[in-house]
Amino acid sequence: IVILGAWFGLARLERMVRSDTEDSLKIVVSTTREALRGWLATETERIERQAGTPHLARIAKELASLSRERDALGSSSWTRRFRERFDAEFELIAPDGRNVATDRDALLGQVSALARERPRRFREVLEGSTVFIPPIDSPAPGEEPTMYLATPVRDADSAVVAILAQRLDPTEDFTQLCQTGRVGRSGETYAFDGAGRMLSRSRFEDGLVELGLLESGEDSILSVRIADPGGDLAKGHKPALPRGQQPLTRMAQAAVEQRAGVDVEGYRDYRGVRVLGGWDWDARLGLGIASEIDAEEALATFRASRVIVLGILAITVLLSVLLTGFTIWSGERASRALEQARDDWEQVAAERTAELRGSEEQFRSMVGNIPGVVYRCLPHHPWTMLSISDEIEVLSGHPASDFLGENARRSFGDIMHPDDIE
Repeated sequence: IVILGAWFGLARLERMVRSDTEDSLKIVVSTTREALRGWLATETERIERQAGTPHLARIAKELASLSRERDALGSSSWTRRFRERFDAEFELIAPDGRNVATDRDALLGQVSALARERPRRFREVLEGSTVFIPPIDSPAPGEEPTMYLATPVRDADSAVVAILAQRLDPTEDFTQLCQTGRVGRSGETYAFDGAGRMLSRSRFEDGLVELGLLESGEDSILSVRIADPGGDLAKGHKPALPRGQQPLTRMAQAAVEQRAGVDVEGYRDYRGVRVLGGWDWDARLGLGIASEIDAEEALATFRASRVIVLGILAITVLLSVLLTGFTIWSGERASRALEQARDDWEQVAAERTAELRGSEEQFRSMVGNIPGVVYRCLPHHPWTMLSISDEIEVLSGHPASDFLGENARRSFGDIMHPDDIE
């Protein structure tokens, strides 16, 4: 009963720990999603306000009328005016997808990374929508990945004459918002794209270099694939497949299929570490959000409690066994003592019986040798005989057996003379 009670108690405690972890993971995923949406709403409002000025529409029209040659665009006063008005992270893209104004001369006249990498989203902007582009490779070789927020530039007739695009650094606000919320010390919250590539910077970049998932100095954004290596890399596991051929983790596969969920039974993350996790796919942002915590930490409270309970249970069982053994030993000892006492009593009884028999034989011998009758009777009429010697037969002519017992054939008074009876 004690063991069953402990087992049910531990099972209930484990369910409670996993349930609490599930709730925490859901909250982190939800709050991270809302934080990213709030940040994006603020940035969207700002860029739409900037794109709505008549002065920008005029700059766009003038630049769109120029040759797409780099020198022609770079020497234009309209390009200079654009650079004076906008920060370095802005680009002005003509409807044909080429950069007509930017802070980098090398990119002038070139096809924009936005149009090249995300042509469908580029067309959405031309159709009048403001779109967010999660991290993609930088348009400048050798630079870190970049994100885009793009909105249409309209003329007085509301016709789209260009696109104002802002490059956003994914290692700044975007990553910070992702990393702010997490569960536990080992927890990590991150974003990823439809191919399972990490879009926010990993908390474990130094460790990922040691595991061989990153080169020294390489950024985890777009470089780490959320794939299951098949075992814990930190424990020396050697994957059977190259990184690009490994299947996505259980979480990432469900997310890219746009199936939100929580797994508190545990699965391997991109490091091969067993984790508990929650995830969601945000169609508005065009990315997945995951929050995970190492299973070892998540279940640490339960496992510590289990050790304590099992320790107490083991001590209880040990004490029960010792008590049972002591009881059995005491019982056997008492039984042996009783047997010894019985044997001693039987020996004493046998000795006393032998003594009584000797005394009786001695008494009978003495009685048999005394002349006359020796008897013992009750002290009242009819003097029932308790014992009587055989000499009574010589004296009365009747055997001793006639006088003995409650149903004796005759009493002692029967052989007495009436004158002798008072």
